[in-house]
Amino acid sequence: MKLFSSLFLVALTASGEVPGIHLADKSLRVEFLDSDEKEFFISQTMDLSGRLFVGCREALYVYEPAAGGGFGPRRELYRFPKDSWLYDLEVYGNDLFVLTNTALYVRVGILPGSKGEPCIDEFEVLAPGVVTNLALTGKATASSLLPGFAYKHQIAFLNDGVYGNGRSWIPAKSTGWAQIKLGERAKIDRIVLSRDREGELGDRTLVAFDVLVSNDGTTWKIVKKVRPSKAASVK
Repeated sequence: MKLFSSLFLVALTASGEVPGIHLADKSLRVEFLDSDEKEFFISQTMDLSGRLFVGCREALYVYEPAAGGGFGPRRELYRFPKDSWLYDLEVYGNDLFVLTNTALYVRVGILPGSKGEPCIDEFEVLAPGVVTNLALTGKATASSLLPGFAYKHQIAFLNDGVYGNGRSWIPAKSTGWAQIKLGERAKIDRIVLSRDREGELGDRTLVAFDVLVSNDGTTWKIVKKVRPSKAASVK
């Protein structure tokens, strides 16, 4: 059995029906536009000239408005790397912005501001709509490790799935970084950084940091900045 991804347009026109789709508002009409067994139609936006842009798993398509109404066949504008997932498109003037957030590496760059060397109990990486911690199958690395406490502070404890200060990581300095190389490239929605999930300790809290992502471990992009106090960036 083959599964197809289909694209429909809901318009404020005379009512119409498509088998299997029922609209509560009878003033709307559903128009079938496209279907493909190999594509995933994820995001859509339209510019002022009526061109419909559609983002897929890797491809960005445009549907030009037809003279007699509706749209012409899709035309590929650009193909992104495998599993990029184009999950948001926005038109600003003459520019089209494509939002992807896939990564193989996720890093936390620790900035000055913490009292002493900050502690991370657990470094969790999650995808949209998924509760599974992707970091559990990844590999943790870090800039350094506080010496003399190997029985409770290790780099491998960053993503061991065990909460509590007894299995955590502390860098040798007040700044540095910790990162997770995921088992495979994935779309990232959020990360969760714990200090002491058991709630016994409140010192060594991470207060200023950058969240960075990369697909090769060399070129990094900052996707989130946390600045509760003035802090300088870590290069």
